[in-house]
Amino acid sequence: MARAPEPVSDSFRRRWARPALVLSGAVLGLVVAWLFSLVSGIPLPLWEALAALLLGALLGFSASLPTPPRSSARP
Repeated sequence: MARAPEPVSDSFRRRWARPALVLSGAVLGLVVAWLFSLVSGIPLPLWEALAALLLGALLGFSASLPTPPRSSARP
């Protein structure tokens, strides 16, 4: 008989969500820059790869920030 999976605690999910989003954003930024250089035929310079990595990480970090609560009443 198979056991039911144990629920993952919310604090564990919260603790790993931000680093995972930052890392995936950095990797995605690097992949997009690499694909752009592949399509254009121009080799990817190191500074451009680092900029894509940093901007992707910044995008991932901004995606991990909590959203402010919205008020349902309009003024």
